[in-house]
Amino acid sequence: MKLEALNEKIKIAIFDMDGTLVDSLPFFKILWKRVGERFFGDPDYSPPVYIDKKIRTTHVVESCRFIRSELSLDCTDEYFLQFLSEIMVKFYEEKAKLKTGVLEYIKYLKMRGVKLCVASASATEHIMINLNKYGISEYFDFVVSCVDVGYSKDRPDVYFAALEKSGEELSGACVFEDSYLALETAKKAGFMTVGIYDEGNYEHNRLRAASDFYIEDGMTFLNMICK
Repeated sequence: MKLEALNEKIKIAIFDMDGTLVDSLPFFKILWKRVGERFFGDPDYSPPVYIDKKIRTTHVVESCRFIRSELSLDCTDEYFLQFLSEIMVKFYEEKAKLKTGVLEYIKYLKMRGVKLCVASASATEHIMINLNKYGISEYFDFVVSCVDVGYSKDRPDVYFAALEKSGEELSGACVFEDSYLALETAKKAGFMTVGIYDEGNYEHNRLRAASDFYIEDGMTFLNMICK
């Protein structure tokens, strides 16, 4: 789909957070370093790829259970959730950065009367830390968390929850994602899709294939703005 036509059709823009609005590339390195230090005595620990891949699209509670179970960590789910949450909050407050062009593009969409939503696998409190940190919460009409919906992004429930809250039709809903699995889910459910290249993610060819418009390596959200 041509960019001009896509922007013209969007009535509700549903943005993922990590890797889409926020540059979260360093987070997973920090996470596995802390897991290695705490549970294996190894600050250079790297998990099996299938675990790292899986948690990119699962909500935080499910991710905690999955990691603890697969790695046989000597702790409770509750302990590991708190452990992970503390790492996330510290990362968001101290290291996370807004991706280039995000502010300009969301202002552009608001000027066109588009409703804006964040639909993330992160908990609502973590979403709001970022939106408030960058002073962009005022541009978003609402947020939806997979934690509250109860399903991760291998199902389209979080996108349909956002669509229902917006009051818009599916034909005017566009999902912005850096995860190929999440974008494939949205595409199959009938949403317009924009894929965002992120160096730290997997299967870029599949992400591109699921995209109505693709922000390539070297491009930013500034490339989404039609003059």
